[in-house]
Amino acid sequence: MKFLDRKEVEEKLNQRIGSKRTGWLTNEFKEAWEEEFISKKENNGNILLKVIKEFLKKEDISKIVFFPDSYGWQTYSNNKTEEKLAPVKLDSANEAIEFLDGEIFWGVDNYYISDADFDWIITICHELDLHMNGTKEFINKFKENYMSKKFS
Repeated sequence: MKFLDRKEVEEKLNQRIGSKRTGWLTNEFKEAWEEEFISKKENNGNILLKVIKEFLKKEDISKIVFFPDSYGWQTYSNNKTEEKLAPVKLDSANEAIEFLDGEIFWGVDNYYISDADFDWIITICHELDLHMNGTKEFINKFKENYMSKKFS
């Protein structure tokens, strides 16, 4: 895991969305990516996270960037003695899965998971909605995995 400079990540994201953020970040995404998928099917963040982790592992996605709307923690929970700021870059699906297990606090913030180039982005909103933006191919792969899950 590597802590990234907030300004650099914000600049990359602003380049992707074509403007500086003016409101809710997810509202800026619709025009910036080829395809959008939104689901309000679940209100259980643990199930959403499970589906996302399974997808990352299945697709063996690496070089993942993770950040909350607040863009940072004063301390990273696995090392309370060191002060670091998010966003973070995770080098493998396994590292991302391990990190996500300890860093999502439902109902508190919006959380973003993306590849390092922002070719796609997954948002878990504080209301536990799921937003995805990316290529049609990427979104269809995720939807196939997501829709096959049985939610209860």
